[in-house]
Parts: sequence; structure tokens; C-alpha cells
Amino acid sequence: MAQTDPKAALSSSALALWDQLQEELSTEVSRERQKSANLASKLETIEEERKELAETVRRQKLELENKNQMVSLLEKERDTLSLQQSLQNNAFMASQAKILREQANSLANDAHTRRMSKIAALYPPSIVPGAQPCLSTFRFSNPGHVTELLQIKTTLTRSLFFYASPPRALPIFLPGMGHSGYWFDPRDAPKSEFDLLVETGWTYYGCFATKELDPGAYLEVAEWIVIDEPTRRSYITEVSSRGVPSGQLATTEQINALLRQVDSGEKIVPCYLLQWVGYNIDLCKAFTDVINTLMPRHGAGYSTTSFYSLRNSSKRSEPPTSAKDVPAEHQTDNQIRKKPRSVAIDNNKENIKFLQKMHDEADKLAEKHEKTQLALDRASESVRALEDSRKRRFEMYESHLAHKARAFHREVVDLVDEAELHRRKQISNLFPTKFTPDVVHDTVFIFKDIDKVMQVVKTHIGNVEAIRGDLAIYPLDKDHRSAHAIRYTYYGRYISSPFEGDEYMHLSEWHATDPETRYICAQAIAHEGLQPDQVPARIGVLSIMRDLDSGDRRTPTHQLHCVEYNPLLRCRLHTTAHSLQTKVVGEQSKTKKRLRTSS
Repeated sequence: MAQTDPKAALSSSALALWDQLQEELSTEVSRERQKSANLASKLETIEEERKELAETVRRQKLELENKNQMVSLLEKERDTLSLQQSLQNNAFMASQAKILREQANSLANDAHTRRMSKIAALYPPSIVPGAQPCLSTFRFSNPGHVTELLQIKTTLTRSLFFYASPPRALPIFLPGMGHSGYWFDPRDAPKSEFDLLVETGWTYYGCFATKELDPGAYLEVAEWIVIDEPTRRSYITEVSSRGVPSGQLATTEQINALLRQVDSGEKIVPCYLLQWVGYNIDLCKAFTDVINTLMPRHGAGYSTTSFYSLRNSSKRSEPPTSAKDVPAEHQTDNQIRKKPRSVAIDNNKENIKFLQKMHDEADKLAEKHEKTQLALDRASESVRALEDSRKRRFEMYESHLAHKARAFHREVVDLVDEAELHRRKQISNLFPTKFTPDVVHDTVFIFKDIDKVMQVVKTHIGNVEAIRGDLAIYPLDKDHRSAHAIRYTYYGRYISSPFEGDEYMHLSEWHATDPETRYICAQAIAHEGLQPDQVPARIGVLSIMRDLDSGDRRTPTHQLHCVEYNPLLRCRLHTTAHSLQTKVVGEQSKTKKRLRTSS
């Protein structure tokens, strides 16, 4: 039997073991390669997800920036619209205030003229016998001390009354020496005759007696509006303190309540007459002596009151701002963008760390997205709140303007009614009615062409004036013809003459008239001085209308004095209207017959 070689057996077993080890090693290597391939595929998937998430975040940031830009644009547009609206409203309110102020000035001047004309008629100017007095002005600051010195110098037969100037007292109206005037609610005025000194550098006007001008005479609302605010506030404060115990002051609520009542006309300020009685020359000389004794003591600058004003200007400084403070997360994002990562995968631990870091970054991006969305929601909510508040402010402002417009319209209507009632009373007192209303009957006629009617009537009875509503239509004015039949009323024969004292149409009456009538009136004024066939330029008509609206040009008012009522003319107008109506009906029947025949 052949013996086996031990070396050969050992080598064969070693080879078999080597092969086995080689196989195991190759299997392990292939397994590791498979794991590496799987990890690489996972990394690619995660990288794609990261890129998609980054793209999503970028789009969301871009969308947020666009929305922020839209919000800023909306805010700018809102601010611009608010500014324009406020400027327009301010301009409108300024124009309305100017018109109201002009109307108030006009009404106040009219009231002053009426009072002064009445006072001049009742108490004509007087002249001191034996001397021609003149206004004397003295400068001193302590009326009580001057009164004591006067009592030493001379015997005062009457009490002295020192009346302060606005804003410490309401205005006083005295035309001059020897003239009577009026004032409003003088506090502590003597009941008997007194010597009056007014604070215009304390001017001595003479001796006066005061009483109510008329039962119910008062300061009108227009005159109250014209007075400056400090004077009104001072007067209201003084009146509010009259019923308060000594040592106490009226509350702000009481002062404001009384001011509102006077502004609305619920409370009135009484008007008192200042009747000029005489002039005390001895008192004037005594004043001069007393002032001459005071002048060396106080110097040449001894005057009543001195006023001064301080104007402070303050500048607000703010700390400078810089854009260096950047949040840490933004700095991290910038570093990430500037320095891209280089990932080297050596083993499984590094791969797991890298995956964990990627998941953390994804969570941070998601959290940042939620914060951005929340900020965007807040911005949208604030924009909606701002829009709602702006709408509420506009609604409140519109309601306020509507209330002001209604109040202004009521004031204008009241003023127009008052002026019309005043004129009617004046005319009725001057020209009483000559016939009873039962004499006037059946005086309304309907004509289509007033010119033809006037030609027919003028052949029988003199000149006639046709009146349509409240507007006088003259036969020669061809612009006022109408294509339809118009109702005309015969009132009688009148004589037109101006009022005494140059009466004019009030500005409130002018604004209460409809625009068409105002334009026709302006056109008639522009037609003065032109040929009958000439038409005035529209620019000139509009210029005259602007002057009438602002009060620079006024329309004179005439009174109509009824002379007689002509029954013959009324009968002729009635006959003409009936014949014209019959003629029209006949022509209509003929036209209908022709149409039936032709059909």
C-alpha cells in the first residue's frame, strides 16, 4: 500500500482553507460594497429631498417677499389715498368755512347797519353847547388809583365806568363823539348816567345812559360767529361764573354747555343802547392833570398792557441705525450658501451622522416656514384691520359732513325766511292792500307763445309784464321761450322802486335760489350795455356768477307797489287764452281727419 505524502496533504488543506478564506473575504467585500451602494442611493435620495425642500423654501420666501411688497404697496397707496382725501376734505371744509365766514360777516354788517340806522333815527347826534368836544385818550394801568386821584382833584357828579377791550369784553359800537351806540350785556354797568372810558388807551367818549335797545334785542348768531374765539371764551367763562358762589369757579362742562347753547342760538346775548347824554369838559381836564402828575413817576413808557409771545423750537434726534445686526440663523444660512459642504463617507457612523444632520436642517426649515406663514397671516390681518378702521373713519367723517351740511342748510333757510318776513312787513307798512282777495279770481292763463299774446293785448291795453312762477319773464327776451305751454298769472298793475337804504339781496337768499335762476340773473347782468341781438360771452357770465356767489357783487332789491287791478285786462287775457285753446283744438281735429283720410 502506497504511503501518502504529509507535505502534500498539508498543502492541499492549506489551499482549501485559503480558498475558503478567499471566498469569505470576497463575500464580505461584496456585502460591504452592497451596503455602500445602498447608502449611496439613500444619500442621493436625501440630497434630492433636500434640494426639493430648499426649492420649496426658496419659493415660499419669494412668495413672502412678494406679499410683503404687496402689503407695503397697499399701505403706501392707502396712505396716499388718505392724504389726498384729507387734503380734498380740508380744501372743501376751508372753502365752506370761507363761504360761511363771508355770509356771517355780511349778515353781521347788515344787523349792525339796521341797529345804527334805528339808533340814529331815534337819538340823532348831539353837539355840546359852547364847545366842540373831541375824543381824549389817556394811558394808565390802574383805573382805581386814577379814580381816587380824580376825586381829590374834582368832584365827580357821575360814576366812572371803565369798559375793557376784547378779548376781556365783548365789542362796543360807538360811531364817534356825540353819537349814540350800543353794546352787549355790559357787566356791572351803572343804572344811572355815567362817564364812559373805553380801553383803546382809555378813551373818554362822554356821558351815557344805558338801557335795553328793544324788548328782545339780542346779539345775532352771525355776529357771534364773527367775534374771535378768545373773546367768546372769556365772555362765556364770565357768564358761567355769575351764579357760582364767591371763591369758586365754573366747571369746564358748564362753560362748554353754555358755549354750545350760545352757538346754537338757544341762549341769547342781550343788546343794550348807549344813549349819549353829554360831555364833561371839566372831567377831561382833571384827567389830563392826573395823568401829567403820574407820567414823571412812571416814565414815558407808562401804558396799559404789554403782550409778548415765546416761540420754542425743539429738534428731535434719534440714534443712528445700522444693518449689521443680523440674526444668527440668517448668518448660518449665508455661511451655508457661501461655503458648500464636502461630504466624505468613510464608514457607517459618518453616514448616520450626516443623515441626522440633514433631518435636523429639514426640521429647522419647516419651523422657519411655519414662522414665515404666521408672520404673513399677521400682516394680512393687520392690513384688513387698517382697511376696516379707514372705512370706519371715512363713514364717520361723511356722517359729520352731512350733519354740518344739514345744519348749514337750516341756517340758510332760517335767514332767508327772516329776510323775506322783514321785507314783507316793511312793504305792508308802506303800501297797505287796496282790494280784498275776493276781487282777484280766475287770473291763471296758459299760453305757449307769450310774445303773440303780448302783441294782441298791447293793441288794446298798454304794456304788460308776464310772470312765470317767481321769475320775471320780459316779452322781448327770446332766450326764455319754451316749447311747451306755460302757466301765467296776472297780478295787477305795479310800480317798481328801490327800498330805502339801498336794500340788497342777502347772500343766503342768493345761495338758496336754484342754479338755473342764478345763471339767468348773471346772464341778464352781463347783457347790460350790449345790443339786443348780441349774446354775452359765457366766460363773462360765469365771472359775474362767481362774484355774486362770493358777495363781491350784490343784487339790488326793489319793492313792488300795487297801483290797481285791471279787470278789463284780465277779461282780455281770458278771452285770448280761450280763443287760442279753441284754435289749437281745431287744428288738432283737422290733423286727425287728414291722417284718417290718408290712411
